[in-house]
Amino acid sequence: MNRVLFRKIHRKLAPIIFIPLLLSALTGIIYRIGKSWFGMSSETADIFMVIHQGEYLGDQIKPIYVLLLGLGLIGMIVSGFTMIRRFSSDRPPSTIDVRKIHRLLAPIFFLPLVVSALAQASLNRPPWQ
Repeated sequence: MNRVLFRKIHRKLAPIIFIPLLLSALTGIIYRIGKSWFGMSSETADIFMVIHQGEYLGDQIKPIYVLLLGLGLIGMIVSGFTMIRRFSSDRPPSTIDVRKIHRLLAPIFFLPLVVSALAQASLNRPPWQ
């Protein structure tokens, strides 16, 4: 695949994946910090977990949502790493811009996101298994 195709894939997936992934990340962080540090009540914690795990979608759609979110995240990671590897030799060094910051921060967030996605996917196996 050529680099233009990876950039197009990355650009198309990013807005679709961003909001559900941000929602899942924020509710997971709020749940963990609220429960551990601030003694969040079980009722409030349950609300955050329902949002975090996508349980509000129902038992039929939840596995599909988790699967699509996980596959989208993996697609973003693969296309992003491919662009980093291919574009690092194409450009001369320049001042720090948004693209360079993105290139630096993406690998840092890679491992926790993959671990989180795999853990979530393994916990939410489809009911037919």
